[in-house]
Amino acid sequence: MTNTCRSIYALSREHAGLTQEQACSEIELYYPSLAVRTLSDIERGRVRPAGEIVRAMVHAYKDPELIFEHLDSDLVYSMVFPKHERSSLLENAAKVGLASANSTKLRDELLEASLDGSVENEKPEFLQRLTDNFQQTI
Repeated sequence: MTNTCRSIYALSREHAGLTQEQACSEIELYYPSLAVRTLSDIERGRVRPAGEIVRAMVHAYKDPELIFEHLDSDLVYSMVFPKHERSSLLENAAKVGLASANSTKLRDELLEASLDGSVENEKPEFLQRLTDNFQQTI
């Protein structure tokens, strides 16, 4: 199987040089009793791992980028936040923080507009500004 077909979880584990059995032992330091069968199901895409399991994998595999790859694979998250590049963990954290701040600002503007009637009064200009801001965010 080529790397493009391998799951992000299997690639991270393999990069750490661990078998599934060894990985489960390491993960148990951070998350109680992850069965080899469950890890296999996660790596084969049969089960989406809970955040706590991914956090344990990040520690066990010593791969902080895995959390960003996990989030990128979430459809809703990927629609709002920019896709990360495997470059700088600090840079990726800053991108997520900026996108989060911008989406909060847009949400607040939408709430304010819905309460004060500006959507009805300034519809074309207001919606264009929101669209522009949203496109800049993503």
